[in-house]
Amino acid sequence: MKKFFGKKAPAEPAMAIDKSIYAQIKRAIEPDGLLSQKFHLGAEPQPGQICFAPGAMDGIILYHSGGGVDAALLTDLQQLTRQVTAGLDFAAAEAQLTACFERRAAKEKSHDKIVGSYDGMLGCIDALQEWILQNREELPPQPLFDFAVQVLRHSGSVGALKYALSVLELLAQAEGDWRGLLHTLALCDEFTLYCVFVARQWENANQEIWQMAQCARGWGRVHAVAELEPETSAIQEWLLDEGWRNGVLAAYSALQCTLKGDLAARLQRPDLTPEQLNAAAGLLAGLLDEGPLLGISDERLSDPAGLLGSFLAQARRLNYVIERELLQDIIGVAAEHGWPELQTQAESILADYPAAPEQEIGE
Repeated sequence: MKKFFGKKAPAEPAMAIDKSIYAQIKRAIEPDGLLSQKFHLGAEPQPGQICFAPGAMDGIILYHSGGGVDAALLTDLQQLTRQVTAGLDFAAAEAQLTACFERRAAKEKSHDKIVGSYDGMLGCIDALQEWILQNREELPPQPLFDFAVQVLRHSGSVGALKYALSVLELLAQAEGDWRGLLHTLALCDEFTLYCVFVARQWENANQEIWQMAQCARGWGRVHAVAELEPETSAIQEWLLDEGWRNGVLAAYSALQCTLKGDLAARLQRPDLTPEQLNAAAGLLAGLLDEGPLLGISDERLSDPAGLLGSFLAQARRLNYVIERELLQDIIGVAAEHGWPELQTQAESILADYPAAPEQEIGE
């Protein structure tokens, strides 16, 4: 997106808001710089309640359902944006912004056993940003920028923070300490995607996104890996070794990591280590899991049979014991796609394995 301005951010105006999510995240950062895995946004779910993982609803929208614009929410956000740029007191504006998402949550509430809901911001980003750009002559950027930064620092509303990050994507070239707020918020998988959107506009974008990818554990890593460019060998190696490891499913990042990290080239190395081969096994298991989305069948893979064959050959060379389930998956995909040489190669390795113990009746 085009920027409004690029000057240094001014001192922040005062706005006292309780229950700051930013402060909660900051307090939950562990000595290793990562967010505590015990951290929860809001109250912890009670026994019997279903709680979506941080970032899961946005992930579902992006990868599965496609989402859509909530017209009522968009109208509310447009009106609020206009009021902020017209001089509305920041505290009053934040209260109105929070109310926008509370109204939506009340309307969308479906079941008492489900904790949390889709806030609707992801579906509104493009339309809101387009409206701001179309009306830029009537919307002074400075008060909007100041308000967004204050919301990041003080708001206790998930939707409000996502709104602020969406606004800051348009104003991302502004310098200042506010960028540090994003480094903290990106640690929480609920906000990593939106922080990545902003960081894409920075001069060192790819390094910033890589840092966010390394520090996120779940959906945040999935989103950051999707935006990460393999511009250095260090990034390529990380994608192959760690990029696909997340708390969701390896399948969501397996194809990205395979292509960007160039797994095919790694599996041709004569000096491939057992550790690298073990990482390749996990990555290929994700690639073969095509439940969420295409992996091994994706046409962007130029020689999937050769890729799997190289893995099997390296396993032979290193006396690496491939998990039975992975071998069986390779045999299955070879039979499905008509790759007889690969199927024979995998079956010959499986034939050398000890017989699997028989399962007792009732197990």
